[in-house]
Amino acid sequence: AWVGDSRCVLALRRDGAVVGEALTRDHGPDHEDEVRRCEAAGGVVDGRYVAAPQAEGLLQVTRSLGDRAHHIDRVLLATPEVATRDLSAADAAFVIVASDGL
Repeated sequence: AWVGDSRCVLALRRDGAVVGEALTRDHGPDHEDEVRRCEAAGGVVDGRYVAAPQAEGLLQVTRSLGDRAHHIDRVLLATPEVATRDLSAADAAFVIVASDGL
């Protein structure tokens, strides 16, 4: 589960090498489903930025644990996106989890 611009990358063993596979995607206005959701909640999307009518300022994410003023009209959500993936011990080398906050 993730929100905003947190990242998770899975390192997989493939043919004697280790390769990375992104397990998350940023929640931002570059994804049409996030744009539709924000605009349906009354938000304004202008290029890479999202604005909520009751909040000052612009954001580059459409989901966030912080930025509470932008959550007023549910323009910005704290609801995580959830994904599952089956792994085998032979394939998975390690996982990198990163965030610019928390």
